[in-house]
This record gives sequence, C-alpha cells and structure tokens, in this order.
Amino acid sequence: MNDDQIDAYVKDRLKASKAEVPGWIRLRTEQTLSELRRKRSRRRAIGYVAAALLAVAGVGGAGWAHPGLAEAFRSLPFVNSIFQHAGDLTTRQASERGQTSMVNVSAEHKGIRLTIREVLYDGGRLSFGYSLEAGGDLLPVRPTLLVNGSEMHYRLLDVRSETLDGSVIGVMDLLPEKPFPDSFRLTIKYDTMIDRAGGGEGSPLKLVKGNWTFRLHVTKTATAARHFEINGAEAVDGERRLIVNQVSLTSEETLIDFDTWGIWPVDYGLIRPFEVLDDSGVPLQIWGSGRGTDGPDRAKLKQRLTLMPLGEIPPFLILRSYAGDAGSPSGQAGTTVQRHDAAKLPVTLSQGKAGSVTVAWTEFAKDKTTVYYYVHGEHPFAQAWEFWLENDAGAVQRGSPVLIDRRKLLFAMDFPPMGEHVSYVAREVATPAADPAIEVKIPLR
Repeated sequence: MNDDQIDAYVKDRLKASKAEVPGWIRLRTEQTLSELRRKRSRRRAIGYVAAALLAVAGVGGAGWAHPGLAEAFRSLPFVNSIFQHAGDLTTRQASERGQTSMVNVSAEHKGIRLTIREVLYDGGRLSFGYSLEAGGDLLPVRPTLLVNGSEMHYRLLDVRSETLDGSVIGVMDLLPEKPFPDSFRLTIKYDTMIDRAGGGEGSPLKLVKGNWTFRLHVTKTATAARHFEINGAEAVDGERRLIVNQVSLTSEETLIDFDTWGIWPVDYGLIRPFEVLDDSGVPLQIWGSGRGTDGPDRAKLKQRLTLMPLGEIPPFLILRSYAGDAGSPSGQAGTTVQRHDAAKLPVTLSQGKAGSVTVAWTEFAKDKTTVYYYVHGEHPFAQAWEFWLENDAGAVQRGSPVLIDRRKLLFAMDFPPMGEHVSYVAREVATPAADPAIEVKIPLR
C-alpha cells in the first residue's frame, strides 16, 4: 500500500462510517494529511497517517473519540489495539467489534510519558489500555477516579502489562462499587508507579511518585455475558454427591451454580468451603458464596460461588471441597510481630503452615499509611487479609488488601495516617486439606 493508497483508505473509511463525521473533523484530517504529505518520506508513511488520525482524535486533550474516526483508525491494517495486544477476552472482542473508544490522551512527568489509548465501559467494568514510555518496566497503580467531578470507589480487578517495541503497554480493569452513568466525564489521576526492574522481593520496593492526570468522556457499551450449561460434571462418594449445573462468565464476575447432597459446607476462617482452580492449578479468588435447601429433599443444597472474572476462558476449571483438619481456628491463631525499620526492609512474617507475607515497602503520607507486601502460600487471598498494623500503645489498625500485581501476588493495604513507630502483624491462616473424593473437572471449551 503506497502513500496515496493509504490516504485514500483513510478517507474512504471515514466516508463509509455509519456515524456522521462533523465537518471540522474532516477538515482537520484533510489539513493534517496534506501537511504530512509534504514532509514525509515513503518509509515513514504508515507512521504519519496513524499520527494524522491520532492528532484529530486527541484534539483539545479531552480524550474525545468520534465513532467514525475510531472505526477508521481501528480498521487500518497497520494499527493495533492495546486491548488486542494485552487485553482479556472481553476487551479483545469489544475492540474487534469496534465498541471501544480510541482516546489517545497523554501526560508526562519526570520524563515518564503515560498515554491512555483505549477505553471500554460496559455498565459493570471499566477497562483502559495504556502505553508507557520511560525506558523501564514501570507499573502504574491505583488511580483516583472522578466521575462527573465526584470521586468514585472501585475494586481493582487486574493489571496486565507487557513490553512491545521498547514500550510498556498494559490494560487495567476496574469494577466500580456502584454503576457509573451511561455517559460521563472521567478523570483518571495517577500519583504512583512501581519500578519492577528495581529489584525482586529481596530488595525494597521502588516507587516512583508523580502526577499523571487524564480527562476523558466515556459512554457505556454493552458486552454479552457467556453461559455454559454443564453436563456430566459430577463427583460421587457414597451418599455424598456434587453436580455442576452452570458456569456464567461476565466482565464483572464468574458464577458457578451446583448442587450437593450430604456435603455440609464449613467456612475455615476466611477460606471458603470450596476451592476453584484454573487449568494451570492457580486458585481463583472467591468473592462470595450462597446456599439454600431445595424443597422436600433436605439433603440437597443448591449452591453458588461468586468469583473473580476470568480474563480468558480456560479449557476447564477444577471445583473441589475441603475436608479434615483446618489447622488453627482464627480465634486461637498465633501471630508474628515485626517492628518497622526501613533499613531492614523487606521483612518476612510467618503465617504458620499456610505460608508468609513479605513487607516490601511502607509509605507514610500525611493522609494515609500504605504498606506494599507480597503473599506466599496456598491461600493467598485469605492470607492477604490476615495482616495489620499496631502502634506503640497496642492499638490495632486494619485495612482492605488490594491486589496490585497478580503475577507476583503483590498487595497494597491502606491505613489511617500513622507515624513510623508501628509494628507489622501477621496471623496464622487455617490450612484445610482438599477432599480428593469431591473434586469436579468443569469443561468450558
């Protein structure tokens, strides 16, 4: 495809768009292409045409994205979506269907240029694809979100990143505590990045502080849920029986519906009575569970597990029950205490047979204290909760763990502002054994 063919391709895609393209956009595109045509060499034609579209898409720095322009940009054979490179199944399919917004808004601080390139909000989950130009392996973490000027709380679902052509690209998935409007002004504020090239768990965590702020306009786009009716996935052990009925996958959560007979679930502290693993044997985080009897059959329980969303559909899941000694009950569990000393970080605290936590770094700010820590063990999500701070007077401060880096099981926990005279406390976690007789393989593809 030569220069003139590329220009014609862009114009034809804009003309063919079902959405009406405002005249000023057409004029700006024509002007930009004409200017680039005078300057470019044939070897750089592809980059210049992409730049022409991006220049129009990012007019005013407000993250405006017109559907026709986004369609033209996305359909170019040499331009790839961040979602298609680093996203999960939901964002990849939405990008392929042209349902995402190409925003291309950048912010630069301390020589680190962060660009939000693509956004998707489906009424439940908010996802955005980004690129980083900094010459290192940086991970932006825990942005502040303002929706129509008001701060909104959310659950961080996942952050995926990889290196592409010397730059870091990634996708961040967030689940709002309550739904956003169908159309809204979104402000994204980052003030912290983690330098993952700055050392492993044996070194203190290196944080890069700064200010990267973006203002976008976002409109809801519906994505479809996927339901799998399961046949033949069951386990039988004498009078005990478990049958899986359905698995439902959305961008927000995974639901597993199943029936049991003769199996009476018992919660082991923060550990649910069932465990779900993917095809690689990695446990999935369970957010909740529910159960109830089914009519006259008092031995039968209808049960549902609510889990983290699956980024990809694995060939199968494993559902199994726990049995036997659960270890120390949480009320009688022992604790490990380590006084804070920045010079001695990182420091590891035992959680008994379950594993341990390693404090990598603590940030003492005016408005809060944040601890970054790794979790090691069989039940990482339960273990992450059994960690807190105490001051010299013995007052306990607790927080909620936020998973920052899934591949390294790095968590962050916020506390009220505290001085550096604090101690880290980790508690033993119950270690129930899996029941090999009640284990079901759930085929998904």
